[in-house]
Amino acid sequence: MRHLYAFMALAVLLGTAAAASGHFSVVPFIDTYVDKNSPDSSFSENDTLWVTSTNNAPVQEAFMTFKNTFEGVASSPQTIESATMVINATEVKKPGTITAYFLHGAVTDSITWSDNQTYDKSTMSTFDITKPGKYTIDATSMVKRAIQVCESGCPYSIVLVANDSASVGFASNENPKMGAVLTFNTF
Repeated sequence: MRHLYAFMALAVLLGTAAAASGHFSVVPFIDTYVDKNSPDSSFSENDTLWVTSTNNAPVQEAFMTFKNTFEGVASSPQTIESATMVINATEVKKPGTITAYFLHGAVTDSITWSDNQTYDKSTMSTFDITKPGKYTIDATSMVKRAIQVCESGCPYSIVLVANDSASVGFASNENPKMGAVLTFNTF
């Protein structure tokens, strides 16, 4: 009889572990970009999020804010197996390298260049854009960082910044070609 109870306890534990693992997708509830040449303007209603750099200095940066959806799904950074963000480059004026950074907290839909948001330059992912199309970014370190610093309900953002002299337009939530989708897998 003890073996039966032990077997049942093991089955419950395995079932709980399997229920906790999964595949989850979220979209930004705010996405926008800021422009150094229009420092007091907001661009949250645009269907394109511009990310541009001139002589390795950013002049347009895109922000995508997500709600913390980890409660009951991921209790610590170690519970994240992997995370990716799929984005759609709709216009490529100048191909180049883009870096995605983590930003603790939300941006508002009225953010401007003058608001000077400081993102975490140690938590990032770099990828190359060569032509229009969908790109998949490794967002594992950013999602793990979000779990580490955000308690339940705390929003977080991913910031796209161009390197060198790249200029790329990404689909926003307002774009019929579909904006960013963040997907994470838990153990």
